Amino acid sequence: MLANEYQEKALTVEKTPDEESCSRLESVSPQAISLLADMISLGNMADKIKRNVYYKDDESIVPTDFCSVPVNGEMTKRAKEIPRQFHAILGLVSEIGEVCEAYLPHLLEGREVDRVNVGEECGDIPWYLSLLCDAEGLELADTLTANLRKLLGDRFKGGYSDKKAVNRDTKTERESLEEELGSDNK
Repeated sequence: MLANEYQEKALTVEKTPDEESCSRLESVSPQAISLLADMISLGNMADKIKRNVYYKDDESIVPTDFCSVPVNGEMTKRAKEIPRQFHAILGLVSEIGEVCEAYLPHLLEGREVDRVNVGEECGDIPWYLSLLCDAEGLELADTLTANLRKLLGDRFKGGYSDKKAVNRDTKTERESLEEELGSDNK
């Protein structure tokens, strides 16, 4: 499936923000903007770890004072079992942080959004998705097709509604995805 075809079909179930949505966004803007700033920090940290580990960049200092989960030796050994997946995950977090960073100056200061930068980051994200899919033995096109079937078939059959978006049948969605992508969790 071509990316433009996926985009066109996926956007058929987008909820276009209405006046009420915009009012709700305005009421949570401080929290949302703070979240974007936190995502930028997490993205920067992920980028430093990625550069240090995968690109052997000794100039990228890996922060040692940040750890929200107590980590033990077994966990660090497990990370070595999935090095490509870990690279992809760090890359995705890093790139999402950079997308957030592209919008923060607009939100804080009213500056124009740098569309070229947004385009660059949007181009980097599929690279890391491709890496993750390949590392898991998945085809990116198959995951996109399965996602569309989930959205257009299971979740929003008959069209988008707020009720369907909130009250999802995750069991049926999971079964559909397992048929499409296979499951090794049996």
